[in-house]
Amino acid sequence: MREPIFGAPKRLPGHDPYGRLLKDYCLADNKAISCTGDERTLRPFVERVASAFGIKAVSWNCQPEIGLTINGKHVRLDLLIADAEGRRLDVESQKSDESNLLDRLTYYTSSLIYDQLASGKKYGDLKDVYLVFVCKGDHLGTGKAVDIMEMAHMPEGKIVGAKFHWAVLSRDRLSEPENDLEWLLYDFFCNDAAKIHSPEMAERLKYLQSEEGCNMMYETREEEIERKTKEAEAKGIAEEKEANVLGMLNEGFPIDAIARVAKIGIDDVRAIAYRHGVKLP
Repeated sequence: MREPIFGAPKRLPGHDPYGRLLKDYCLADNKAISCTGDERTLRPFVERVASAFGIKAVSWNCQPEIGLTINGKHVRLDLLIADAEGRRLDVESQKSDESNLLDRLTYYTSSLIYDQLASGKKYGDLKDVYLVFVCKGDHLGTGKAVDIMEMAHMPEGKIVGAKFHWAVLSRDRLSEPENDLEWLLYDFFCNDAAKIHSPEMAERLKYLQSEEGCNMMYETREEEIERKTKEAEAKGIAEEKEANVLGMLNEGFPIDAIARVAKIGIDDVRAIAYRHGVKLP
């Protein structure tokens, strides 16, 4: 069992370092959000969010600093997504009471635009930006589970410039989910993987509620670097071994001889041959 961190008590099985039951975690928890830099947990969630807006994500970044200071506070985005066209989508999880939600929507939209201009582009090159705030309470007071707003300048019915898209998802206003965004909201706050609509997000929650997932969420920066280094080294070794096996296959070496030299099973040699389209005798 790992040592306690930040003065927290020693972690008990099935609990996080602060005594909270792992089975109580949901995908909207701040810790779950902050650990999404781990691709195993991030990819299914990113694709699920982006698809609701017709966006196919090609890149994402967890909690990037955007380069904008508001009221002395440096703006950090929870989860920033971009597609091949350069459109940006930011997902913010707001579990605490946020009375200034409209201000925050405005500030974060500005930060997404600022980020595009800071890269040296012209105003005419600005792309649409999407901002999704996932909340427990109805902070806008609209009574809607999903409130979508779009802003665009439309002289004579023709859109000029980039559009701003806001989506505020309020868990307390959700009854029975009826569309993709409402199901996303339900899945985001559900702590029972068996009841989650999305298989990918259900698997992600199972991982975060496991001992391994908890260790990943609460690892220190040094531990994260060490883990990722070991994973990269293991991947490099595996890729080098596969390249060597492929070379021997192409040279016509017998399968059993390749298995002995590479110290892997014959079935593993056959699997490598199949992946690379090498016909075996």
